[in-house]
Formats: sequence, C-alpha cells, structure tokens
Amino acid sequence: MKELYNEELKEKFLSTYNNEPTQETIRNVFRKTYLIENTLEKDMFDMNLTQLGKCIENTNPSTSNAARANMRFISNYLTWCTENGYRKSNINPLKTIDVDWADQFIDKTKKIHFSYNEFINLLEDKIIMNYQDKALMMLMWNGIIGEEFSQLRDLKYTDINFDNHTIYVKERDYHVPVDKKTLYYLEKTNNEKTYYNYNQVTKEFNEKELLESPYVFKIVKSPRGEPNKPVGHNLIYRRIHILKELLELHYLTPQSIKQSGMIYESVQQYIMNGELGYKQFEVVGNKYDYSKITTIDGKYEYYNTFLMKEFINPENIKELYNINLEIKIR
Repeated sequence: MKELYNEELKEKFLSTYNNEPTQETIRNVFRKTYLIENTLEKDMFDMNLTQLGKCIENTNPSTSNAARANMRFISNYLTWCTENGYRKSNINPLKTIDVDWADQFIDKTKKIHFSYNEFINLLEDKIIMNYQDKALMMLMWNGIIGEEFSQLRDLKYTDINFDNHTIYVKERDYHVPVDKKTLYYLEKTNNEKTYYNYNQVTKEFNEKELLESPYVFKIVKSPRGEPNKPVGHNLIYRRIHILKELLELHYLTPQSIKQSGMIYESVQQYIMNGELGYKQFEVVGNKYDYSKITTIDGKYEYYNTFLMKEFINPENIKELYNINLEIKIR
C-alpha cells in the first residue's frame, strides 16, 4: 500500500518546504488522510468541507493545537493545488471557516491533561453517580494518592478541615490545601449511604449499601465486608478503571490527573506572582510531594524541576488555559 494518496503530487507540494522536519510532519498528516482519500477515491483537493472534516478527524488530533495545525496543513495544500491548477474550484472551503471548527475532531480518548474546568465538567457528568468517585478523582487532582493509594485509603473525615480548606495527610504529616469543590464532594461523600456498582458485563448500575466507617472511602456491604475498615488498594484500582471506561478516556490515570492538578497549581502561582520560576515550582512541589534531588555534598535538596517541566511547560499551559508565559528556570 502506498504511504500517500496521489503520492507524486503530494511530494511535489512537500518539496515547497525547505525544512525537512516540517516536511515530515505534514507527510505524517497525509499518511493519515490516505484512508479517507482512498475510500472516496479522490484527492483532498477535490473534496467538500464535510469530506475534509473526515480527513482531519482521521489524523486523530489529541489537542486543539494539533487539530488546528492539521487543518492548516491541509488548507495550505488545497491553496497550492488551486494555484497550480489541480483544483477545479478557486474557493478553499477551509478558508471560509474559523480555526476552532477543527476542535470538533479532537480525539478525546487520547487526552492526557485537563484544565480545571474540563476536569470539573467530567466530574459533573451524570454518568458518575457516586460522590465517592468524584471525591476520589478530586483528591488525586490535589496530589493525595500515595503508594498503592495509601494516602487515599487511610483518609478519614476527621482529617478534613473545612474551615481552613486543608486535608491532613498522616503519611506526609502535611496539610494539603484544597479548594471548595473538593470539600463539597467530600461533604457529599460523607452523607452517602449507598454506592452504585457498575457491572461491566451488563452495563448496568446496582445500588449497594455502604458499611459504616470513619474512612472517606467505604466498603460495600457483603458477606466478607467488615465495617470500620479501610478499603483495599484493589478497590481503588477497580473504581478508577471503571471511571476510565465510563468516560471513554483511555489515558485517564492517577498520574495524569495529578499532573493536571500540578499544571493548574502552577498557573495559579503565575497569576499570583506574575512569574513562573523556581519559587513557584517549589510551592507546587511542596503541595504534591514531588521528588527531590540532593546535591553531591548532601547539604541541599531541591525539587526536580527537569521532570516537572516535562508537563508543566508553556505548550500545555497555552493549550489548557490560553496563557502565554515563559518559565524562568534554566
């Protein structure tokens, strides 16, 4: 099978770019549009807007920036085809619409990071029927996780300070600051007497009674269930897996949720301080108990900003919060 539909023509277009990495980026887009072109038996230059939308969709963009960039590459190709007499119409349909039209083709199943509003909208989805699950997600957003979910499993209602907006994590001996939404979900969780179990085979929910417990996350009543006991780590794993399936978000993990929270906290630090440098990263590192590096002489420890910048970066911040900023760490 050919890599590109109408390969000779597309390579001729690609040759107009002097930069090889740019050529390869666009070539990769054309590889993905091949299926639609081959199915319709026509080159993109001969397609209408709906058909071009199918081409953009087949590039599987995971972000708005990617969707709009792919739309721009295809639009440039159509313009070039028109100027060189390959396209019958002199109207480029992609030039007649706003760039945000491409956003509808974002492959949300590939989404890794979320803005605060996107995340809250997920939690408010009616398909998430338990406040225990909403609270679970929100606590992970705030970095309360632990090895094998130890910080979540050990969390009691007495650890929550509704007046100071903090949660005491015994494992860290640290009071984690949280927002009102997190406290709201925790308060609702405290009032829940039942849990809606999702059956992955029948795709139905079954309401089950919850056992009494001082812990935030409770066990469903069963012959082997004991009251006043913390949940096992397997239960937390299972609940996250089910939420991933219900929301159709294959890349939704505790790590990606925590990183999303860290990006959000970095943005808040930037808004409050007017810059994003080591001091702001230090605040984020403290809240999220991030890994540290010790100097060779063993006298100092500092947060591993190199790893943090893998996801707390200008690109993600622009994508999620539409803020242009510079990170002032070498």
